[in-house]
Amino acid sequence: MSSNNISAASDVLHLTIGSSVFTASLLDNPTASAFQHLLPLNLQMSELNGNEKHSDLPISLPTSATNPGSIRVGDLMLYGSRTLVLWYEDYSSSFTYTRIGTIDNPEGLGAAVGSGTVEVGFAAGGSSSSTSTPTATQSRSTPSTNGAKTVGMSCHGRNKLSLIGFLGIVCSIIC
Repeated sequence: MSSNNISAASDVLHLTIGSSVFTASLLDNPTASAFQHLLPLNLQMSELNGNEKHSDLPISLPTSATNPGSIRVGDLMLYGSRTLVLWYEDYSSSFTYTRIGTIDNPEGLGAAVGSGTVEVGFAAGGSSSSTSTPTATQSRSTPSTNGAKTVGMSCHGRNKLSLIGFLGIVCSIIC
């Protein structure tokens, strides 16, 4: 089954954390595909257990949760159907997650995310270079949205975003 296969090079994800940009490879599964339909997206990711950052997504994604046992620095996973988790330390877990992808070179990820809450920008890789960096005026406290949807909006805004995400998922299934 291809649910945990690394996808083609076109399924690249860029994570922007402060002035650092990380490139991740997405898996070839329905969860990763649905996540791509939410991009670009900025999330306020909270600290948990000194090894992960997590944030709720605006909509639920399809799941195929398993116990990964060993989790590696740079793994990007879904807990339940709405909680995105980015691991910045290796970890052994008895919890179940759906794998989305992994950062290709996670060196410096722990320093980039720091302690506490951090804003992480997620964007489709497309034809962008993985070596691009945000502008020097961008700061961690007021990062540029670069056209990204931001989670933490009014109920009305979340409903519109949920509908857009839902329509994107439906279109990917039937189109």
